[in-house]
Amino acid sequence: MATQVFAEDGYSGARVDEIAERTRTTKRMIYYYFGGKEQLYLAVLEHAYATIREAGSNLPIGDLAPVEALRKLAELTYDHHREHSDFDCTARLDREHPSWRVLSAGSTRCGPCRRQRFPGWTRCWRRAVPPGSSGPTSMR
Repeated sequence: MATQVFAEDGYSGARVDEIAERTRTTKRMIYYYFGGKEQLYLAVLEHAYATIREAGSNLPIGDLAPVEALRKLAELTYDHHREHSDFDCTARLDREHPSWRVLSAGSTRCGPCRRQRFPGWTRCWRRAVPPGSSGPTSMR
């Protein structure tokens, strides 16, 4: 529910009272577990990034040609955004506002998750780009 509220209203428009009402809990309980609205938003971001990373990590692309692997990753990302429209709305704040990027980068789950490449893609890229070269020798 918090994800939906942040997606609908943005960080500044979201109200902890509304989140508490939608989750049938109390504002006090949210503050007890999360510490505040900022920490709740970070938890939402962490969950959003972890979900897409987990899906990508389970994608068997390590042995595909780089172009095919990239196509599979693009399809996964597109499908994920279609199925989780709130992810794009929620993560947009993290991408567009420098203060949130700094804050979420310090998160033990969110920062590394955002920066981390999909493991299979790294293997494909290493095959396409020989050590010491400036770019791929073959993308097929």
